[in-house]
Amino acid sequence: MKKIFIVICTVSLNLMFLSCTDNDELKEYQDRLESVESEKSCCGDDGDIPPPPPPPKDPKKKD
Repeated sequence: MKKIFIVICTVSLNLMFLSCTDNDELKEYQDRLESVESEKSCCGDDGDIPPPPPPPKDPKKKD
């Protein structure tokens, strides 16, 4: 019984939230997300990334 109540409450809250969301606002949000994703550059788009410097040598160890 408790699980059914939780499911019904979750579904009803989702329906209320989605019914209050204006479609124009949702469209604006989706457009903003698409523009941000298109502006992101993938790894290597700006050229090669230089390798990190080697770690410092430990003076206690002999080579």
